[in-house]
Amino acid sequence: MEGKGRVRPQGGQRSGRDRCREPDLRAGRRRGKVSRYEKLQNHVLIIPSMLVVAVFGILPLAFIVLVSFYQASFAGFIPVFTPSNYSALFGSALTAKILYTTLRLSAITVVLALALGYPIAYTLAYKVRSPRKQTFVLLMLIIPFLMDYSIRTLSWYPILGTNGFVNIFLQQAGVTSGPLSLLFSESSLIAIWLQTYVLFMITPIYLALVKIDPSGVDAARTLGASSWQAFLRVTLPLSLPGVVVGSIYVLVSTISDYATPELFGGGIQTVGLEIAQKASSFLWPEAAAFAVLLILVFLALSYLILRFVDIQQLF
Repeated sequence: MEGKGRVRPQGGQRSGRDRCREPDLRAGRRRGKVSRYEKLQNHVLIIPSMLVVAVFGILPLAFIVLVSFYQASFAGFIPVFTPSNYSALFGSALTAKILYTTLRLSAITVVLALALGYPIAYTLAYKVRSPRKQTFVLLMLIIPFLMDYSIRTLSWYPILGTNGFVNIFLQQAGVTSGPLSLLFSESSLIAIWLQTYVLFMITPIYLALVKIDPSGVDAARTLGASSWQAFLRVTLPLSLPGVVVGSIYVLVSTISDYATPELFGGGIQTVGLEIAQKASSFLWPEAAAFAVLLILVFLALSYLILRFVDIQQLF
């Protein structure tokens, strides 16, 4: 009847609005159950990866730290807690000298790898337009690394050796009267490191460059910036994550390398070589203490670098 209030349903009767709202409520409950199921599924799927990291990453590091506090013996170590390994490590002037030499040579290698790798990555990303040509150039860079590391390293003997290509060329050209000692020096060590790890500088820089939106560079050029100014203000800052990733990889690889300094260092002591020599002499606690020092150096350098650059932009 008009003029009177709306009649509410009585007893078990429900209005049409309530009946329409029920499917939405059921759908919401189903979505909640699906969401909880997906979260549980994601947690279950990540367990194998966490186990791999724990077994092959965290546990070995924990064991190294533990052994570094043990006492050395002829059989390797005695599980007797002692800080003497660290006292001898930090109390020796040789430790500071080895660490300084390693960081200096590694830093030079990083700078040279960046100076060589950035132009190559830039050319590959912006100058080589054809995807087929880009793939070909990448293959030419990768193929040498399919060869065993020892073979690639020993191939420097016929190049820089006493009777190598460089010495023969210099003598025949009249530049030198006799062979030069090009191997077994800091220069040869840096050259071999550069040849070995420059690809790992090129790859992340290339990936960072191809992710840059070209409209940013076009906008800078439209506003009157030159090519060099657009590179310095747009391209270079956006490619810094790739530079950081490549630099960290080259730095970590060269600091921890022991095979190359042993073969071509000519008596140069590096951190990686010192750890390998102590481990081969069954001085495992001392080697472990040096390894812990190396890990702390890695963490400190990575922290300082990552404070200024967000590498998540690369992924």
